[in-house]
Amino acid sequence: MPERSYTYYDFTISLCPHCLKRVDAKIVFEGEMVYMLKSCPEHGFQKVLIATDSVYYKNIRNYNKPSEVPLRFNTKTQHGCPYDCGLCADHEQHSCLTVIE
Repeated sequence: MPERSYTYYDFTISLCPHCLKRVDAKIVFEGEMVYMLKSCPEHGFQKVLIATDSVYYKNIRNYNKPSEVPLRFNTKTQHGCPYDCGLCADHEQHSCLTVIE
């Protein structure tokens, strides 16, 4: 059986960068690099680099701390996450890291 060039790590939800539809995504390791693999039915396959150090990435993913409620919410909830961009009342924590493709 042929082997894949990556090691599967996790599953997440992402967005197609073209049409902004929600798509399933895999987090995978290729050597030290961490990628998100996703496929939009309309726009096809995307491979997005999200980190260059897989050991560090695993360490930050395992870091847990109590939630800190945002001091104020910037947007109303109308369409649900992730389409109401900004801190809405559904957020359990302030923004720590935002990844923009």
